[in-house]
Amino acid sequence: MFGKDKDPARIGLTAHTAILHKLVSMGFEVLQPLSNDLRYDLAYYWEETAELIRIQCKAGRYVPEIGCILFKNYNITGGRTGKRGYIGDAEYFGVYCEELNKTYLVPVDLIPTTREVYLRTPSQMLCKGQQQLNEHRRKADAPIHRV
Repeated sequence: MFGKDKDPARIGLTAHTAILHKLVSMGFEVLQPLSNDLRYDLAYYWEETAELIRIQCKAGRYVPEIGCILFKNYNITGGRTGKRGYIGDAEYFGVYCEELNKTYLVPVDLIPTTREVYLRTPSQMLCKGQQQLNEHRRKADAPIHRV
């Protein structure tokens, strides 16, 4: 569906909607900010820890030659030439891959540099941050690597 000739705004809307749908279908009460200047697209409140979990939605693209999903963990907006990451602005990237029809939550702080990110499998994708993920699972008692 995304293809090279698709409008970036439509691609983003598709990813945003897919991630929202998946979170709601899992029973989360999902919030959407009214302001466009915030650095996250969705959020949910985790009552057990009294945390607001912010999610930055990204569209992933499947690259069959290397068997992984590619997404960018940064943005370039407002005429700036530099890349800006999301550490401190969101807790997770919500990544939707239309070709695979899969949605992933990737902790923002696992990828501190601004670059294109290749996700091979959920286990490979999160191996560096397994301790943080296990801690979050204990706190949240919910799967976070694939939603």
